[in-house]
Amino acid sequence: MLRDGDGMVRADAAHALGQLRPPATAAVRPLIATLEDGAAFTRVRAAEALGAMGPAARAAVGPLAVHVEDPDLFVRLSAIKALAAVGPAASAAAPALARKVASPDAGERWEAGGALGRMGRGAVPALISLLREPDYGARHVAAKALGQIGPDARDAVPALVAVLTDREYAVRFAAIDALGAIGPGASGAVGSLESLRQRDPMTRPSVDRALQAIGAPAPPR
Repeated sequence: MLRDGDGMVRADAAHALGQLRPPATAAVRPLIATLEDGAAFTRVRAAEALGAMGPAARAAVGPLAVHVEDPDLFVRLSAIKALAAVGPAASAAAPALARKVASPDAGERWEAGGALGRMGRGAVPALISLLREPDYGARHVAAKALGQIGPDARDAVPALVAVLTDREYAVRFAAIDALGAIGPGASGAVGSLESLRQRDPMTRPSVDRALQAIGAPAPPR
């Protein structure tokens, strides 16, 4: 039915395959082929079905990464969400997702950031690069995603420390929260956090929480 002449039938068939439990891994290859369907709504259904399979759809990571650049916004969003559902096994798609963090579309930007945050350590290099982007929205999304990754993002500590003095408060607060989420692995940031706390009273509650999560001694009141 994925080859039916009626696009709605193809879309419904793709959707049905995604609902099978346990996931029908034999359907991954046909669904990958359906990502090339001429009808955008059928491509959306194929990407959604692959996402519904979660890590079982890891063989589709490459094709889904290609469709992160699909001409249709809804296909792009569905591909991004599917990669997020695959999780750490989709970390090879991190560079493609990182490019979407700079998208002018806010929905695309945040979906891509959320997907990177679900990919674990494999996404950290791409997120570190995003922290250096001139666009503050990209820096903000990257810091939030690193916080989502948590302790496995410890390699990003120096890059997060560098944006503690970002001109945008949203980026600063996201970096503080990310360092707290990394926990003891962010011990190298303690001095910078304490310095920020002294310079900028607005950040003190957030910095105090981060320092506590890292395991640093409580700062003087």
